[in-house]
Amino acid sequence: MDKTDLSFETLAEKTGLMLFDMKDMEKAIECNIDAFTGYRLYDVLFKKHNTPEVMRKLWISSLHTLSDTAMIVIDSEDINGMAFFIPPGYKGMPIMPYLKSGGLKMPLSTLYPQARYESFCMQMKKRHTDHNSWYLFDLVVRQEKQLQGVAKSMLVPFFNYLDETKQDIYLETHADKNVPFYKHFGFDVVETGYVPGSKLTHYGMLRRHK
Repeated sequence: MDKTDLSFETLAEKTGLMLFDMKDMEKAIECNIDAFTGYRLYDVLFKKHNTPEVMRKLWISSLHTLSDTAMIVIDSEDINGMAFFIPPGYKGMPIMPYLKSGGLKMPLSTLYPQARYESFCMQMKKRHTDHNSWYLFDLVVRQEKQLQGVAKSMLVPFFNYLDETKQDIYLETHADKNVPFYKHFGFDVVETGYVPGSKLTHYGMLRRHK
């Protein structure tokens, strides 16, 4: 079987990682809302609508839409952390499934900024990745659990697998403090820009396999 054709269940077994189950949706939503509280990207995209209620709708839509696309990993049954690993070939969040999964329940003024941002992200990603590159769509840890090894417990086993199979992985971040954190795990900044309509720095980062 080709390395990119392994099921997420097989990959989880191989890496020893725990997969997210949709029955734990509420815990996952709470984890993401907590982790992204104060994260400037959503102030830019949602402006006055950056509220827990809107963020809840965002993550309901995202989790439903990505449930078959991404290998969604959790740190434990408590879900203090999550990582979304998307296989090579990802071209962006499918619009219609996203809208049908709850995106249409979000304030209409937030939909265009989301679409514009998604296009911006995918264009930058395309410039630095190939058919052999995974995408770390999302990495979150509850704020009270940060700097306690939660992220490491999810990242290291998967990165070891990528090194074994000679595959790269790409991500983006918007917090300056996250750059050295990701560099610690082998990522390099490959491009920077500004989130459309703002002066918020967007870092594209790539981890090349060892």
